[in-house]
Amino acid sequence: MTSRKTTQTYQTHKRWFFAACSMLLVVSSLYAYFVISSVVHVVMRKELDREIADLGSYVSQLEAQYIDAQLAVSTLRAEEEGYVIALEKTFIDASAPAVALSR
Repeated sequence: MTSRKTTQTYQTHKRWFFAACSMLLVVSSLYAYFVISSVVHVVMRKELDREIADLGSYVSQLEAQYIDAQLAVSTLRAEEEGYVIALEKTFIDASAPAVALSR
């Protein structure tokens, strides 16, 4: 009887040992996954911060070009190009029938 009880106890301990080893393996795998995932997210965040800074500087360059172009257009420059000030202003009335509005 004792050998049978000893064998059952050994089998029970063996199952618990393999269950504990399996749990350790699962927990270790999850830990490694989350650490690697965290590192990947940190790297991606740094790349996005760099890209945001690059885009910000590009927008600043475009704004500077816009301001330069806006300052380059003036009434004097328009007159030099042959443009004149329109004295009569024509407005379009949407209530009146027109070719474009009759469709």
